[in-house]
Amino acid sequence: MQIMEFPDFPANTAGESYLHHSQVLQYLHDYADHFALRPFISFSHQLLKVARNQTDNVWEVTVNQQLPKPISFTRHFDILLLCPGRYSRPKWPADIKDLSNFTGTVVHSHSYRSREAYAGQRVAVIGGGPSGLDISLEVSTVAREVLFIHRNAAERVFHRLPANVRQIRGDVKRFTASTVEVVVLPDETTLSCPIDAVIFATGYQLSLDFLDQPSSCCLRLNTESDSIDGLYRHLVNVAHPSMAILAVAIGAVLPFPLYHQQVRYFRALQLGVFELPAAAKITKNEEMKVQTPEKRNCPNRHLLADAESLRRYIRSLEAEAKLDPPLKPVLLTLFSDLLHRIQLENSGGYREQRVVLINDEQYELY
Repeated sequence: MQIMEFPDFPANTAGESYLHHSQVLQYLHDYADHFALRPFISFSHQLLKVARNQTDNVWEVTVNQQLPKPISFTRHFDILLLCPGRYSRPKWPADIKDLSNFTGTVVHSHSYRSREAYAGQRVAVIGGGPSGLDISLEVSTVAREVLFIHRNAAERVFHRLPANVRQIRGDVKRFTASTVEVVVLPDETTLSCPIDAVIFATGYQLSLDFLDQPSSCCLRLNTESDSIDGLYRHLVNVAHPSMAILAVAIGAVLPFPLYHQQVRYFRALQLGVFELPAAAKITKNEEMKVQTPEKRNCPNRHLLADAESLRRYIRSLEAEAKLDPPLKPVLLTLFSDLLHRIQLENSGGYREQRVVLINDEQYELY
């Protein structure tokens, strides 16, 4: 889909608007080949540690080269862009009782690979984000029944789902050997449903295990809020602006276009196009400015609560770093409509629609 592309590399999708994840993977391979990136990628290397050498003012990066034989080594860099992402350490709900009693299969969406394993089964998909919806729709094509369980707000319920997808807005209470019990919202009645398998689409948690904190990297993982203390614009290390961490923002995120603008922002900073404000002036309130007022008490400071928060965040990056051209307005408009209207109104069939960008401001649905 065009809103998922990097702005400088259009996808060859033959008119398709919603791509299978295998096509997205191929797009990334094509991107690397088009820009001749492969010679600069060290495959089969594991990042072990990042430390700050205060004497030489450089970053020390220690990696483990796994092939052809394991060997660890350290290299020094003036500028460091970390891209660990948010999607490597699954987050499991801590308040669900008796999961160990369940005798069926249990996986996190992180480990989900294909629908075939769920043929003819009754499957509970827990979590109302994009992964929960996508997996529910995909599994429904082979499963006997899908219980799509989430606690989204009433205005975030999905409509026109497949006939064998049963949407339940509520909290999972407990498991037995072959059932899941759900406290249904808003009346708080208890519903017991037989199931054969569970897929937890309950998100991910940040990890900075590779950072050597005693070396004064000056970043701290706040596990209570799943946020990183010491970042400006959800990106730049305030104490050491030669380091940035990409893809920390969560919520209403438009991945490739957002990351494209974040990298351009960081590049402009390193080239001296602008300077960060004094560290003492950069507070948590800076990040709150890109959230809607009703969401500013959310514990995760990196949350972009809705499409408008994303728009303000991207525009703030572009204004501060003088990025030209800016991201096309039509992409942000389409993302907002997709997130808040199109996907909700026709959850089971919106992927069959075709999106055509008319110009930088307008699009059409077919």
